[in-house]
Amino acid sequence: MRTMTAIVILFMSCLLIFGCTGQEKTITLRIRLQPGEKLTFQQTTKGRTKIYKADSLTSDRQENWEAEYIQEVISIDPDSTIQLLTRTTITGFSLDSLNAGKCDSSSHTSGDSLRMKPNGRVVDIKPIDPDVGRSVEWLQQYMEQGMPVFPSGEISIPHSWTQTVRVMLPEETMDASIVFTVKSLVRELGYDCALIEYDGTLYIPVPPSTKDSTSLGGIDRLTTTGKLYFAYAEGTTILERAHITIDSERRTILEDGMEVAVRYQGFRDSEYALVDRQVP
Repeated sequence: MRTMTAIVILFMSCLLIFGCTGQEKTITLRIRLQPGEKLTFQQTTKGRTKIYKADSLTSDRQENWEAEYIQEVISIDPDSTIQLLTRTTITGFSLDSLNAGKCDSSSHTSGDSLRMKPNGRVVDIKPIDPDVGRSVEWLQQYMEQGMPVFPSGEISIPHSWTQTVRVMLPEETMDASIVFTVKSLVRELGYDCALIEYDGTLYIPVPPSTKDSTSLGGIDRLTTTGKLYFAYAEGTTILERAHITIDSERRTILEDGMEVAVRYQGFRDSEYALVDRQVP
């Protein structure tokens, strides 16, 4: 009996002294960039796009793109809003199997000023050059619907949250929704990371073009799944792999003045990785 009592006492003492070793690890997900920090990312994208006009297949393109993003932290406001400057260079080509194997190549650069909160919520985005000929409104909608807004406070693993954004479309209102799940803590590219998996649907309205009177706008429906590796001590994404399927509707005016429906269907597979980090 005394032996059993001693064992129980020893067991309870171990629980009191070492009990914390059995607790789950918790982390906080926050953007932790600082002024002067510069990050360089490389992205590779492969995909396919089919284009239908009035239900007739008119184009079937295989696409390959490479991009470099240089992101610099300009300042952090008193309310903790982070101001970032991003310079982007994109090169790539597409091969159209329906049009005598027509191959188109292109290269362009652009720049954006982005403001976001430490939880990842995008406040606004503005082009450095207002005449770049692309839709910053589309990009902001994509960020607002598809980028994670991290939960407040500490979280244990696993942890899930759902983001829902009400989207006003010309003829209806839709809820874009995406589920993020912190699956585990892993080591990736030399960083301690939270592995975040996501799955959701985005609805992005496309307004009529101000530069092309024949383009009447429409809607992009995107389903996205992927894995994101977030270095929680440094406070930045260091790797992301994504698969996006595309189902887009447009309306356009042909040369004879007839209005027709245009549909884009396809997919994109991309990898986005941190290749250089400079901290002041």
